[in-house]
Amino acid sequence: MAKPEDDLLYDILHKAEEAFPEPIDVDPLNSELGDDTVTGAIDYLVDHGLVDVWAKRTRMSGIGSYAEIRINGKGIDLLRDDGGMTARLNVITVRLEADTLRILINQRIDNSDESTHRKLQLREWVSSLPERALNDLTSQLIRRGLQEAPGTIQWLYTQMPLG
Repeated sequence: MAKPEDDLLYDILHKAEEAFPEPIDVDPLNSELGDDTVTGAIDYLVDHGLVDVWAKRTRMSGIGSYAEIRINGKGIDLLRDDGGMTARLNVITVRLEADTLRILINQRIDNSDESTHRKLQLREWVSSLPERALNDLTSQLIRRGLQEAPGTIQWLYTQMPLG
């Protein structure tokens, strides 16, 4: 059996979403597209955890097929432009207090080759920044650091698990 076409998979998911929270009857899809095509597509959706099987049946040929399926949360989130609850729940938030950010930046200033006078000026400026400006500065420093850090890609490879 060939891999199901994306259009068919999304069509099934959209129909199931329209009926949510009720399951959909698979017979109209079977009549329109053929049992084997629909069964293969639903198998694929079930394997990926996007729909739940509510009722199965065995055809006269002895091959199993689906009678009713229902889209689940993972399937609904796939259809959402923003990724739905899955995207919201999988966000990693890193919080650094303003004082911690200042310490990290000041350490980099102290380790630089700048003159003592210039280091003092930079440290005073960093300590005077309001929290919002410090957050903006930190975001810019991270972007710049990733752009200019030599060997970043090679270092990332060293962090990957073996396999």
